[in-house]
Amino acid sequence: MKIIITGKTGLIGSAIFNNLINNNHQIISIGRNNCDYYADLNNLNIDISNLSGDVFIHCAGVTDEEIKINRGQAILRNTIGLINLVDFSMKIGISKFIYVSSAHVYGSLNQLINEQSNTEPKSIYGVLHLFAEKYIKTVFKNFLFLRPGAVYGETPSEFNRWELIPFSFPRDLAINEKIIIRSHGKQWRNFISSNTIAEIIIECIEKSISGVINPVGFYSMSVSGFAKFCIKTINKRKTNNSMLNIELLGQGDYENKFKYISTLDLPKEDENLLKDHIYNLYKKIYEKN
Repeated sequence: MKIIITGKTGLIGSAIFNNLINNNHQIISIGRNNCDYYADLNNLNIDISNLSGDVFIHCAGVTDEEIKINRGQAILRNTIGLINLVDFSMKIGISKFIYVSSAHVYGSLNQLINEQSNTEPKSIYGVLHLFAEKYIKTVFKNFLFLRPGAVYGETPSEFNRWELIPFSFPRDLAINEKIIIRSHGKQWRNFISSNTIAEIIIECIEKSISGVINPVGFYSMSVSGFAKFCIKTINKRKTNNSMLNIELLGQGDYENKFKYISTLDLPKEDENLLKDHIYNLYKKIYEKN
């Protein structure tokens, strides 16, 4: 199958790209760095004379970091830029469009969430991802949207998403021997590997599965629970005598109603993936410092 992908150098896109190659698909990458075709969503201009494909996987959606750096440009990129990319995909004969969205399109995560849950985003980040989903649906009848929660995985060379807790917590422990949580830490998240997301996408392509998917990782826990999980995981393996601890800066009442599930039978995640990620990232940064 001929598959075109954006975001090849990103956290999720790199995992999908590598898994697709290992499954013997013909892959064409488009983007700004180290790709087969140069493309900038802020000014999309691609020579399509020799370009065609069966499936388009868009992994270069807007991030919170981009919104903080330049909100106006991020909004244009995931609205006008997204529209141009989707229209371009239709012109070159793509039959299925896959978009890596976000669980934040649901709005509040403190509830039971499955693929039939209402979408009521509470942030620009969530609104932009939902806009992308809605426009794709107007163009493609055959679409697949993945709405992951807290994603972790191998950090690509130009990784800049260190504010995400699957990365910031192990890094803070390696550098400062302490995790500082600036909220009450009681809010829950589901943690999923970028490799698991890649496996789900490949299965959906091969089995012609369409629609909305909640890719569910093995672990769900609170932010403070994840901090304790990081310390426990590292303490079991580390050889140095450093004392690791947590500092909570916020307080507040919180009733946990979080339950993030999928109604579909999807590839399951190994419970050791998150533990390996935490320790390997901690060790890599600790040894570098």
